[in-house]
Amino acid sequence: MGCVHMKVDPKTDGDTVMITSADSPRGFAIAAVVIEMERFKVKALVSDPFSEAAQRLADIGCMVLKGNIAKPDTLWLAMRSCIAVVCLCDPRDVIGKETSAVLETLNTFAAKTKEMNVKIFALCAPADVIKSDLTEKISDMGFRMSRIFRCAPFCFEDFSQRFQYENESEGKERVVLRLNLDKSKPFRTACAAEEAKIIADSVQDQGMYKAGSIVALETTDMTMGEYVAIISNASGKDIVYQQVDKATMTKSKILQHADTYAEVFSSYSESVPELKGVNIVKAKISFKDWATENKTAFECRTVESPRENEERTKMLEDNLMKQMLRASKGCNGKLIHKTLESIARQRREQRHDKSPRSRSGSRSPSAKAKGGGARAQGSNPAGNPVLFSAVD
Repeated sequence: MGCVHMKVDPKTDGDTVMITSADSPRGFAIAAVVIEMERFKVKALVSDPFSEAAQRLADIGCMVLKGNIAKPDTLWLAMRSCIAVVCLCDPRDVIGKETSAVLETLNTFAAKTKEMNVKIFALCAPADVIKSDLTEKISDMGFRMSRIFRCAPFCFEDFSQRFQYENESEGKERVVLRLNLDKSKPFRTACAAEEAKIIADSVQDQGMYKAGSIVALETTDMTMGEYVAIISNASGKDIVYQQVDKATMTKSKILQHADTYAEVFSSYSESVPELKGVNIVKAKISFKDWATENKTAFECRTVESPRENEERTKMLEDNLMKQMLRASKGCNGKLIHKTLESIARQRREQRHDKSPRSRSGSRSPSAKAKGGGARAQGSNPAGNPVLFSAVD
């Protein structure tokens, strides 16, 4: 965070930055910027500690926590020792919710961070979520520094970290990206890595931006066909975009949380609500330059079949389990092992509950159980503690 240039009192100020929705590509980019500054620890709030994104966060030295801003009272431990909180509003967080409900959640969460003595608060959200009354409320809460960052719903990094590509068929070298996004309409994005640096600057800079002002990076507006054509040229692979309907997208077996993204994309609008007083920062990185620099990443996002994707996910889970056990030296290894296995079991039961066969049968033990949970804490190789919670 840019807050590293501010005057910090080690006796009263925390030494940690917490980032919500850190398992999104944008969240990872912000976490990476903070880690690179080598001044603050990072607490990364995620929805699934066994996901690929969570493992990547742990690999760079983040403390990974399971939780979300909808339940701020459960995050008191996460907020301890935090000097700053970056509240990132990912499209998954707002889908299916009324704007008023989202605003209330953000306001309640911001108030909780202030109650926990957090000094700096940065809200990163799409334009349709940012309302004047919300920005005024956050500005009036008494933070040492507060900033509002208007971000595009998606970013360049979604193409290399979130979206999944599939070989068309055996014997063919064509790769297909299938989403229920209109191929003829603009899809608004920005470079998350560049946004992360601007977020840091907007938090630390007291001269360029007024308190409570809205800062935004210039966006890129192209069709999905244009994005994919650039990726194809950069990677040297024959990649095409195929628009599918919502029902087909929901049933996708190669994209995790396909049903959620199907809902997000079906609700996507290329129009941007007007916001007054926005400081637009000109983008320095084009999608073409970004795709060229990250061309090898698309190879990792290509699968042969749904089964291969399932095997890849299982391998990630196993690797994360081993990594956490190695990092728990000096702590209760049995408790960590038991907790992680419990989380993995809950995930399997949740997947079973969603299957057509299980819906007609009895409820699983996880569906009957309420409350309870376990936590395990240790230290990762980077020296930062890692915390998993089995409770949402």
